Amino acid sequence: MYRLAIITGVALVLGLAVAGLGGPAFGVVLGLASGWLTYPARVLPRVRVAWDGVATGVVCLALFTVGLHRTLGWFYGEIQRAGGTSTEGRKSWSMRWTASLVVLIVLMFVVGISATAVVHQAGWLIASRRSLVEERRRYEYGWGSSFAHLREIGMGSAMLTVAPEPPPTGGRSNGQERQSWMTDLLPGTHFVIGGRLRRDLAWDDPRNSAYFKGVVPIYLNPEVGVVRSPEGYALAHYAGNVHVLDRDRALRSVGPEEASNTILAGEVAEGFKPWGNPANLRDPGLGVNQVAGGFGGPSGSGANFLFVDGSVRFFRGTTSRDVLRRLSGPRPPDR
Repeated sequence: MYRLAIITGVALVLGLAVAGLGGPAFGVVLGLASGWLTYPARVLPRVRVAWDGVATGVVCLALFTVGLHRTLGWFYGEIQRAGGTSTEGRKSWSMRWTASLVVLIVLMFVVGISATAVVHQAGWLIASRRSLVEERRRYEYGWGSSFAHLREIGMGSAMLTVAPEPPPTGGRSNGQERQSWMTDLLPGTHFVIGGRLRRDLAWDDPRNSAYFKGVVPIYLNPEVGVVRSPEGYALAHYAGNVHVLDRDRALRSVGPEEASNTILAGEVAEGFKPWGNPANLRDPGLGVNQVAGGFGGPSGSGANFLFVDGSVRFFRGTTSRDVLRRLSGPRPPDR
């Protein structure tokens, strides 16, 4: 009876809160009550299982269980011996008891990690200057993520195809490009950078240094920490497809029917180049996280790729190189 009264009272209080505060309160209450049901559906598709780590954990847990069983068996026997129990009357330590202890220890570990995560997230939400609704939208739409940055780069890539006869990338000097493809598409992202750009000078000319030392947030992967080269130039954590953004501007020959199946750019995990460097190009046909100088995400499990039509897709490290070669451009790669 008392339980029913308590439940009724809580329901009444929540109902009054929802009625008084309107729709937003209802969303908060509903999220607190049932958000854990939808959480796995949102998160599990994004989980990348590191099977080598799983195998290591299983082996370590098995060794821990065996060592714990032997230690407790010896300790249990010593207690009986010290108590004067005869050899015939002594009991052996049960494996079932050891298994129960191991399960309890694992559960305590999981509870500890969960409690730490809850405290961390609660502290983060309290300290955040954004509202809960804004944070939720930021999570749902991927703002500030590598996926979102590539999508913004895709919006700016229209600058690479709008002109009926586009000049070579950044102009050329003695047959060499002066600036990169990222320089050309930057105006299409509506990002304004300080400093003056001299199109007639190379990207690393001292008179262009103020421009190309400016950090462009959408050219950076939030999962990577380094943002500048030793010379002070701002880096890019993404590289262009050499078969599409080469000096011959193969992008001009990518038809609408091929745009959704042609890689424009993608994530890189090492060997970062300044975003103004025209050599910031790589070959998708080398695989994902397979070789130095190729494409790959910082996690090592795969990478996000931007396609000419503006879509972004994730490819695992196990993706066939033949598939990546077919997606590399309107003409087959030389490799």
